[in-house]
Amino acid sequence: MKDGTTKAAAKVVKFSSNLPKFEDQKGTYEIRKMEFTEDGKCVIEAKVLSTKANVGDIINKVYSFSESGGTINVSGFGTVSVSGSSVNVNPSAGEGGTFEATVTPTSTSSTTANNFARTWRVNSVVVGVSGKDVSIMKSFSGCNLEEIGKYAAENGVSALKNRLDELKGYNVDNVIFTGANSFVISFTGADAIAGTFSISGSNKLGYNLPANNPFFHGSGSGEFEFPADKKATVVLNATVEGYSGSLELSLSAAN
Repeated sequence: MKDGTTKAAAKVVKFSSNLPKFEDQKGTYEIRKMEFTEDGKCVIEAKVLSTKANVGDIINKVYSFSESGGTINVSGFGTVSVSGSSVNVNPSAGEGGTFEATVTPTSTSSTTANNFARTWRVNSVVVGVSGKDVSIMKSFSGCNLEEIGKYAAENGVSALKNRLDELKGYNVDNVIFTGANSFVISFTGADAIAGTFSISGSNKLGYNLPANNPFFHGSGSGEFEFPADKKATVVLNATVEGYSGSLELSLSAAN
């Protein structure tokens, strides 16, 4: 597989005590970290200062970026330029300026990791759940969490019956794996979920996602394969509330 389109620009920027701030239509945020991925995505980890969500929450937002002449243009956010540990952040709305940060260029350690480190579009998902006298499996086009949750609740997964409202409007857009071992799930019209992953052997996967979200959380294992150029199949396994579950994601490289 060819390298990601922005592999040379991939880096993680962690800000120290003085933090840039930005605004969008939902609220105001304080940036803790920016990761520029190998495949043209900028993942911003930020603390909520004012919004409809809980103030103090840590959220993740995903943007697209390109680089020209040392300036990183982040679509829908603003511009960023990096010189050593000095990072100039100019959001379209918010408090920009020059800030000190730890800047770590990203590199992949193997051909497998290099192929994996990109943005993947979710084409379809096979959902399996077993436990507590339940054994179900179904294939879905895309990955609409409300649709999947409703199916599971109607087929015996009682833990979801009172949580369907939480799943409304959550449609998985992309999954992102990076050379810095970040694992990001982005949604259409909602903030992303970000955790970590690791690769062992030729196709084994471990992952960890934060517990403070109602969708995907905790640690799990899985496996992956590349059935064709720019194609991947990723299986995520987890045990949640007494149920054993699996998600088999059919993916295509977004770029």
